[in-house]
Amino acid sequence: QDKLELEGFAPLRQAWLQHRDPAHSHLTLKGYEHGSESSITGAFHDLDPEGYLILNCMDETGNAVLKKFSVGDVFFS
Repeated sequence: QDKLELEGFAPLRQAWLQHRDPAHSHLTLKGYEHGSESSITGAFHDLDPEGYLILNCMDETGNAVLKKFSVGDVFFS
């Protein structure tokens, strides 16, 4: 059996967070709404324990909000 199956997502999440490049924290996420060409820009905040990407984004009124995403193509911006 593989490590993910035996130990769950936590060790993979921890390794990814330790090795990520903080210089690439500003991201654009495209296609996060199924079947849509929508995109959103924000700063990397975290990966939650289930693997969701958490971005610090601006809402429609210009306030910073944290949003979770389960799908999408990530581009450094």
